[in-house]
Amino acid sequence: MERQYKEDVEWVIAQVTQDKANEARYPDYKERFPYETVLVDQFQGHDEYGYDKVACYATLEEAIAAARKITEEALLRSGSVESWHGMGDAGLVYDASGRLAWDGIREYTDTRGGKEVFEAIEFATCAHSGQFRKGTNIPYITHPLGAGRILIELNCPNKIVIASILHDTVEDAGVEYAEIDWRFGRYVAELVLWASEPDKKADWKTRKAHTIEALKKAPGDALLVSCADKLDNIRAMRRDYAKEGEAFWKRFNAVKEEQKWYYQSLAEVFSGRAKNSAYAGLFEEFAREVQALFGTERR
Repeated sequence: MERQYKEDVEWVIAQVTQDKANEARYPDYKERFPYETVLVDQFQGHDEYGYDKVACYATLEEAIAAARKITEEALLRSGSVESWHGMGDAGLVYDASGRLAWDGIREYTDTRGGKEVFEAIEFATCAHSGQFRKGTNIPYITHPLGAGRILIELNCPNKIVIASILHDTVEDAGVEYAEIDWRFGRYVAELVLWASEPDKKADWKTRKAHTIEALKKAPGDALLVSCADKLDNIRAMRRDYAKEGEAFWKRFNAVKEEQKWYYQSLAEVFSGRAKNSAYAGLFEEFAREVQALFGTERR
C-alpha cells in the first residue's frame, strides 16, 4: 500500500509539472485547457487550504479521468466509502466559467440509483446469459440482482451496489477485470475482485477457507458486497430446503456439514467485523439466517 501511495503522489506531481509547462508554453493556455481538476481534502474542504489545483485539461473527459483517479485512489486507501466520506481526498472538475462540472464526492456517495446502475444490470444480464442457479431452472441473474437489492434497500452508495450486481461476472462468467475497470471504474473492479475466488481449480474446502481468511482483512465495502452475496444465497437455501428437505443438499459439491461449517464461519467473520459499522444490521441478519438454517450447534 505504501508503494501504491508513493506512485499516486508521483502521478499527481507529474500532472502538476506538465500543467505548469503548458501554462508557460501557450499564451492561450486558459482557452486551450479550460477544464481544471482540483484535489480537495474533505477534512479541510471548508477552507481555502483544502483545495489544490492539480492540472487543467483540454477536454472534460480528460479532466474527469484525472479527478476520478484521485478519488478512487483515496477510496482504496480508506477501504470504504463510509470511512472516506468527509475525510479523504476527492477530485473535482471546474469548467472555464468556474462551474462545478464533476464532483467526485457526489459520484461516490450517491445512493439514488441512476444510469450506471442500470448499465451494470444490463452488463451482468448479458454476462450470465444461459446460466442457472444450481439445481434449478431459475436464471442465475436473479442472484446478483437480489444481492444488489439488499444493498439498495440499505441505501448503500451506487458504486457498492454496482459491484454487488457484478460480483460474479469475473469468477463465473469469464469477464476480465480490465473490462470492469474500463466500464465501471477501478474501485468497482477492485470490489468485484475481492468477491471472486482466485483459483476455481482448487478443491471446495480450500477455496472456502481462502474466502473466510480473506474476509477477515477485506476492506469495509468489499465486506458489504460479500455479505449481500451470502445473504441472498442463504435466503434461497432456506426456501429450497423448506420445500425439498434433506434431499436439497444433494445439489451441492459439499455435504451439509461442510456447508454448515462454511456459513457459520462466515457469520463469525461478519459479526466480528460489524462493530461500529453503519451496516451492522446486515451482518446481524446474515447470522440470524445461518442460525435458522443450521441451528446454533457448531460443527
